[in-house]
Amino acid sequence: MKFYIEKIYLWFSREDQTCLTFENNKVNVVRGNSSRGKSNLFAIIDYCLMSDKPNIVEPIINECTEYYGIEFNLNEVHYSISRKKPKDGIGEDKVYMVEEAFPQDYYPNTTNKQVSDARKDIDRLFGLSTESYLYPWGKENNEPLLVVSFRSFLMFNALTENIISSQYEFLNYKFFEDIYIDEKSKRDYLMDVLLGIDSVFEKQQQQILDNLDTEIRSTKVRNTKYKKAKISYMAYLNAAIDIAVNASLIERTTFMNQPEEDKISFLQALVELYEPNVTQNIKVAGDDISELRKKLSLKYLQLNNILRARKEYDAYCNEIVQIGDSIKPVEYLKSHLEEYGITIWSKKILDEFQTSLSTLREKYKPVQEIQFVSSKQIENLNKEIKELEDQLQQLSKIKIKPIEESIVYLAVGQLKSMIPHLKELLESYQSSTIKDYDYAGDSEKRTKAEETLAKIQLRRSTIVSTGLNAAIQSIFDQFTQLENFQGCKTRYERKHERLELSDGKSILNYNNIGSQSNYMFLHLCFFLGLHKFLFENPNNHIGSFLFIDQPSIPYYEASDDAKSTDKVKLKDAFSVINNFIKNVIEENHDFQIILIEHADESYWTGVNQLEYFVTKADFDGDKALVPYIVIEKKRNETKK
Repeated sequence: MKFYIEKIYLWFSREDQTCLTFENNKVNVVRGNSSRGKSNLFAIIDYCLMSDKPNIVEPIINECTEYYGIEFNLNEVHYSISRKKPKDGIGEDKVYMVEEAFPQDYYPNTTNKQVSDARKDIDRLFGLSTESYLYPWGKENNEPLLVVSFRSFLMFNALTENIISSQYEFLNYKFFEDIYIDEKSKRDYLMDVLLGIDSVFEKQQQQILDNLDTEIRSTKVRNTKYKKAKISYMAYLNAAIDIAVNASLIERTTFMNQPEEDKISFLQALVELYEPNVTQNIKVAGDDISELRKKLSLKYLQLNNILRARKEYDAYCNEIVQIGDSIKPVEYLKSHLEEYGITIWSKKILDEFQTSLSTLREKYKPVQEIQFVSSKQIENLNKEIKELEDQLQQLSKIKIKPIEESIVYLAVGQLKSMIPHLKELLESYQSSTIKDYDYAGDSEKRTKAEETLAKIQLRRSTIVSTGLNAAIQSIFDQFTQLENFQGCKTRYERKHERLELSDGKSILNYNNIGSQSNYMFLHLCFFLGLHKFLFENPNNHIGSFLFIDQPSIPYYEASDDAKSTDKVKLKDAFSVINNFIKNVIEENHDFQIILIEHADESYWTGVNQLEYFVTKADFDGDKALVPYIVIEKKRNETKK
C-alpha cells in the first residue's frame, strides 16, 4: 500500500523544534557523526504510529523533547499525528490525529483520540477491519490467540542498525516487544499473508487432520477402557456369584438367567433376605442394659443403706444388753448388803447407783424390730439384685447374635461389602460404551484435507522459489562486490527466517559466508527483494516504505589498508539501493527509503552522484537531532 513519511517533528518547547522533511520515491538520507540521534528516527516514527513500548533514547532526546509528531501520506490522504513524550518508559495514552497537515505554527497542546482508537483507525486504513483479519486464529477463553494490526508488519519495513550485518537475524521483531510477533509461528503467519498464502485455511485443514487423529486415539482409548471395565466388572460379578452359590443362597443358573441390568439388584435382594436385623437387636439390648444398670445401682444403694442401718441397730441392742448387765451387780450387793455390813453411806450409794442404772435401762429399753432392717427385707433385696444381674448378663450376650448358618451369614457380609464396588464397576463399564469408528469417513476427510494442505504447501513453495526468491535473486545479482560469492543463488529459509546462499548446484546452503559486509548485502537483498515481490503481488496490510539504518556499519573499524576496498563495497550497496528506486519509478510504483548513514555525503554526490539519493539532514559539527542550544536550555532550566 502506498505509504510514505513527509515530516518528522520533535517539539522541545513552543519556541524550539526540529522538523525533518522527506520525499516519496527517493532515498532520503539522514547522515552525520555518531551519537547525533539519527537512529532514533525510526523509534520516533514507531512511537507516533501508536507503539505501546517506546524505544526512544531517554538521555538527551526524550529528556529535551516534549512532543513527537509525524505527517504521512497513506493512499493519497494526508495524515498528521502528534503525541506527548513517553514518561518512565510508558507511552502517552492519547494522541492528536487529523487528516491534514499541521499548521505552520502548530504546537501540540491537545489530544482527540485514545491510542487504542487511533490504532484501530489506522488498521482500517490498512484493510484490517474484520475479526477474520484481526483475530485469524480465533479466541480461547475469550482471548485472541493472535492479534494482527498494521503494526505487526512494521518489522518488514525496518532494517535496523543492530541486525543489518547479523548472521542469524533478519527481522528485528524484538524491537517492537509485541507478544503477537514474538513467536515464530506468528511471524510465519505474517509472512504467509505477505506471500498471499491463506495460512488460516491451511491451519483449518491441519486442524481437521489433528481432530481426526484425536478422534482415532480417543476411540481406541475409549474402546480399551470399555474392554478393561467389562473384564473387571464381569470378574468381580462372577466372584460375587461364586460366594452366593457356595453359600447355597441361590442356584447359579437362576442367577445367570437374570437380565444383565438386574443382577446387582438381585444380589441386593439376597442380602436383604438373609441379613439378620442385628442392628435393631443391638439397639434394643443397649437400651434395656442401660435401664437394668440404673435399677441395679438403685438396689445396690438400698441394700447398702439397709445393711448399714442393720449394723447400727445391732450395736444399739448390744448396748442395751450391756446396760442391763451393769445393773445386776448393784442389785446383788443391795440384796446381800446385810451380809457385808451396812452403813448409812453404803446404802445411799447403792440406792443412787440403782436409780441411775434404772433410768438408763428405761431410756434404752429394747424396741420392736423395725421392718426395713429385717432379715426378710435383706433377703428380698438380694433376690431382686440377683434377678437383675442375671438379666444384665443375658442381654450382654446379644451384641451380634449368630445366625444358624455361619457360612450364610459370612456370605451375606461379603456380598454386602461387594455390591457398592460392583455398582461403580458397572457404571464405569456402561459409561465407556464401545464405539465403532467411521474409518471410511475418516479416510475421505483425511484425504481431502491432506490434498488441500499439499496444494497450499506447494503454492507456498512455488511462490517462495519462483516469486520471493526470484525477486531477492534479482537484487543479489546486481551486487558486484560480493567476494567469492558471485554467481551464487539466494534462498529464503523459512525455518530459520533468514536468507541463505548456495553455489546453485547443490541443495545445501553455505553455513557461513564470512564477513559482516557480506551479511549486510544479504539483508539488503532480503528487504529490497521482499518489497519488489510485493510490487508484483500487492498487499494492503504493509506500507511501501523502508527504513535502512547504516549499511556502512561493517566498515567502521576497518584498517587503513581496507578502507579503499570498503568504500567500493559501500558504493556498491548504495548503487543497488538507488537502482531499486529507479526500477520502482520505471514500473510506475511508489516507494520511499529513509537511509541513516555515517558515511560522507560524497558517496552519493559529486562524481558518485546517485540520482535518487537526497540528503535531508546533515548532523556534522554542532548539528544533531536535538540541537545543542536546546540541550543547553534544558540544562540551565534543570539547574534553576
